[in-house]
Order: sequence, then structure tokens, then C-alpha cells
Amino acid sequence: MTGLTLSAAQAAAAPPQPGVTILVRDWLANDLPAGAFDAAIAIESLSHMPDKPRVFAELARVVRPGGRVVVVDWLSRERAGALERRLLLDPICREGRLPELLPASEYAALLRSAGFAVTAFDDVSRRAARTWTVVARRLPGVLVRDPRLIAAAWPERAFLPSLARIPVALRTGAMRLALLAGRRLA
Repeated sequence: MTGLTLSAAQAAAAPPQPGVTILVRDWLANDLPAGAFDAAIAIESLSHMPDKPRVFAELARVVRPGGRVVVVDWLSRERAGALERRLLLDPICREGRLPELLPASEYAALLRSAGFAVTAFDDVSRRAARTWTVVARRLPGVLVRDPRLIAAAWPERAFLPSLARIPVALRTGAMRLALLAGRRLA
């Protein structure tokens, strides 16, 4: 198993496991061998990458024919309205450093255009919505108990308004967390 992250700190925090390698690399410059993997899993990461066609092409390059991909990511409603975009989605993207949120149909089209058959789709938004309420409620106490975290988190302060926006976007359906699975065709 090989994991990729852009964060050296995140890689260093991962406890060593037999058969697991964690690499500090950009997915779009990963230097992994072509067709070397039976599966690829991306969890809440593709939405941060600006060149989506290249992201999916890279999945097709590293996954062998017949191999599987599973993507869990943040998506927008299929036809988000102007008000949803202005008040929720655009600010969430700015604050969360997301280039844009695409609808599920565009992710499915990207999978297909990269040579995958879409085998599953599951909207898991309702299961994730409570997480953001819990984070917003617990964060002040965590920061009071360990003031060092305030300094560490200070560069991310622009994200704080999204702690209120994301639960609203999930409840209204403007934003979704979804799982898409695919199988690489020959």
C-alpha cells in the first residue's frame, strides 16, 4: 500500500506499518509506475486539485486495467443557484482553498473520459453533516486547553467562517459529500 500526501508533518505522524509506504508528493507529479496498482482511493483530496482532467488521467495511468478507484469528495448540487454559489459555495471554496466544487455528473464524466466505468455512487452528506457541527462546538474548548494550537492554526483562520457555512450547505443540498467508484476498462 502506498499513500501520498503533500504534508511532511502528516506523513511523519503516520505510525509505521508493515507493507505501507507514505510518500510526500503531489499527485500530479507522483512518479508512480504505470499500471502498478490494483486500486486507488482518494478521500476529500481531488476537490483541492485545479486540473481535474489531469487528476483522473493520472488515476487511469497508475491503476491497471480491471483495477478499481474510489473517490470520496466534496461536490456541489447539480445546478446550484446563484444565491447558493454567492453565499455558500464560493466562500467555502475560497476559505477552504478549493478551486471549485463540481457536481457529481462532472466527476462521473471525468471518470468515464479517463477510461473508467462508474460502478457506484452514494451521497453520504447526511452522515457527514453532524461532523461539522461537532467540530465547531468543540474547537473553542480544544484551543483553550492547548493554546499552542492557536498559533499553529492561525494561518488557517480564513477557514473559520466555513465552519458555519458547511453545515448549512450540506443541509440545504448546495454541497454534497459523495462516494463514486469505478473500474478501469482495458
